[in-house]
Amino acid sequence: MNLELGIDVPHILRMSTLQRYLTRSIQILRSEGIGALWRRIGLKIKSAKRFRTTMPRKHRNEGIILPYKFVAETPDRHEKEAGRIDKYRPLIGEFAWHNITIDPSIESVSEQHFKLVCDVLKKHDLWNAIEDLRILEVASYAHTTGYRLAKLGPKVTLFDISAKTLELGHKIADGTGKNGDVRRVAGDFHDLPFEDATFDFVFICSALHHTLRWKKVLDEMIRVLAPNALLFVENEPCLRKACFYGFRTNREDDFTPFEKELNSSGILRTFAEPYPGSRPETLFGMIENQRIPLDELLGEMSRKAHILELELKPESCMGKLEQDWIKAQKTSEQKLSRIIADSLIIRGKKAFKVMSEKDRGLGFKVPGNEEIEALAQKVAGLIKELPESERSLEYRIGLSNIFGAPVRSILKKKTFIGEEKWPNKEEHGSFNRKSVLHNGVYYCFAEDLSKILIDSSSLLPSIENDDPVTIAEAFTTEDWSYQKHSNSLRALALNSRKGEIRISTKGLNILVLLRLYVAESTSGGYNVCIYHRGKRLFSYDVWQSDSILFAEVIEVDGRKDLTLHVEKTPLVNPATQSDAGVVLVNYAAAFGI
Repeated sequence: MNLELGIDVPHILRMSTLQRYLTRSIQILRSEGIGALWRRIGLKIKSAKRFRTTMPRKHRNEGIILPYKFVAETPDRHEKEAGRIDKYRPLIGEFAWHNITIDPSIESVSEQHFKLVCDVLKKHDLWNAIEDLRILEVASYAHTTGYRLAKLGPKVTLFDISAKTLELGHKIADGTGKNGDVRRVAGDFHDLPFEDATFDFVFICSALHHTLRWKKVLDEMIRVLAPNALLFVENEPCLRKACFYGFRTNREDDFTPFEKELNSSGILRTFAEPYPGSRPETLFGMIENQRIPLDELLGEMSRKAHILELELKPESCMGKLEQDWIKAQKTSEQKLSRIIADSLIIRGKKAFKVMSEKDRGLGFKVPGNEEIEALAQKVAGLIKELPESERSLEYRIGLSNIFGAPVRSILKKKTFIGEEKWPNKEEHGSFNRKSVLHNGVYYCFAEDLSKILIDSSSLLPSIENDDPVTIAEAFTTEDWSYQKHSNSLRALALNSRKGEIRISTKGLNILVLLRLYVAESTSGGYNVCIYHRGKRLFSYDVWQSDSILFAEVIEVDGRKDLTLHVEKTPLVNPATQSDAGVVLVNYAAAFGI
């Protein structure tokens, strides 16, 4: 359902928070009695301890009027508590992940994004002035959307954490004849390297959830918008309250029989995660944030911008099971809770019978009956609170809160007194810091990040680009075999159960990054460990083929060289000398810090 400026919002959405609570309380008291009302009040008090609700008073006549918005009282704890490397670990994961990119969907997704962006520009009267626009795509990956737009005349900037994917996107655009003139910038989207108010249109697709500090990213994108300019946010997942968040799942093509059973019975999104398939990225320390509260997201959006359009698709996160729960909305809350609990318990027991040792090793699990009963009661209460009008904004938000939904929104930056005048149009996203141009990409990281996210600074040879003799200085031929695969990617295979990696540190403490591919063994699970001077830095139990990231800061105490020891050990009967499995290194880097 697409809600746009000018839609008549029902009167209940303009009520104050207190009015809505009183109205709903009277309805519950009349239909379900004092007990049900008391339970609800308890829930409201709990949530009120963390958030305060406010109604938007300024700018009410522009954009969509939200039913309410939540404003967090406390600072972002992730920002406050994280140390420098831990804070940047998700970015480091993104950097290492995208250094090796094989993605056949790049062109098709780029075409889809291009059509969406063109539709937005046409709908909001920017198409006729497209040649004068300054456009920024945040987290552009290797997509060619920006190149297609640039051929229409605007000044386009592509921004991503990975210079490698920006270079790949340029290569793809060149090969397909879609290569408009763009500027490529590598940096951190929590800290955009551009001056304030220097873009007329900014868009981000399926990337805002790649951080726990999404509010900071949203603020940064709005900051670089010119007054009254537009921000397009596409396909961002929001929190599903009807979920245990029990474990991260494999991609559908790699589902285990247990995952397949959960999926076919309609409970995978409830037992595991609402947007399946995030396990590969999280093994890299990357963030797949599926817990962004919708109310909080909309509140943050409306704080600095007008929400011109809001499209929610909770149906994409709902199957027949969830539809049956909604159909039972008019039954009593107690009966609805029983329906939900029974449907989950029966299906959970069936799936449990399929669970294998491999599934347990991967951390997969089924919630207990008490956990299911508690979730069922919560979900039943939320379903009962849904308004009668299924076409209302409040209903769509409520349904999305329960089951999750991809969010699409178009925002217009608010203009305050003194900001009405547009900046100089010649300022096309001017940099607010020093940049370094390398291979057609401007590197614009903050000073502390710039030392660890530029490949040319690495103290280890490049597996992809250096010759085997140079690589053997760090990965000796006694321990590692140099391989070149059919997809043109290179790798180093561990020859036996133990191997060494030698790094010249120049006396600096270093951040070591290793992208490992571990292959499933027919003889059962095995463990991969990495040691330095007898201290175990990393340990991972392998139950299926996976790509994983080792990222660790190592103190060298002034030593000029260090040696890492990689070892693999069978989990079943470790004393046996049989080979435990295949371990490949397909990306390696070490940065002095």
